[in-house]
Amino acid sequence: MDRNSEHPIVLKENFNVENVETSNISTDAFITQLCTEFPNVFKKGLGCLKDYIHNIRPIPNAKPVCSKVRSVPFAVREDMRHELQKLKADGIIEEIEGTEWLAPVVAARKPNGNLRLCVDPRELNKNVVIDKYPLPNITDMLMLLEGSSVFSNIDLNSAYHQIMLEEHSKDLTAFITPFGTFRYTRLPFGLVSAASVF
Repeated sequence: MDRNSEHPIVLKENFNVENVETSNISTDAFITQLCTEFPNVFKKGLGCLKDYIHNIRPIPNAKPVCSKVRSVPFAVREDMRHELQKLKADGIIEEIEGTEWLAPVVAARKPNGNLRLCVDPRELNKNVVIDKYPLPNITDMLMLLEGSSVFSNIDLNSAYHQIMLEEHSKDLTAFITPFGTFRYTRLPFGLVSAASVF
């Protein structure tokens, strides 16, 4: 939809191509209408992929690696604590007592100034079965678009974190910080097969 259009497309209940119509409402009213009619689509918070739980498979005879905590600059310690609390509140990580696998974590600033926690999964990545999925060839995809005139795009919020982890896989994603030991309950960024799984 063109945000500057005087006639935005209005989605009606039981939406399909046949019952799309235009209306003389403002863009703000249109957005409000969408949020009201489809609350599950526009609810706040992190989504979760239905009917799939990912299983990280260690290679046979994999030897667990337990890393030590890395020092964190004093200037980012409180931001790190805050980010850990946020991830925990969102159900992305959970605090644990201990595990055989422990990865170190470092903090990096995002362009917007917020802190990103970067778990270093290199040792885990050496010891898991890599899931392979044939990604489509861009040339083939462009051929399929020939004659198309309507396009859309989507940017998922924390996309990998919308995929749940199988219970035994959670311990493989454990990491250590100055504020405790945690593990992921959702697919972490940096896992060697995360892109293929996604």
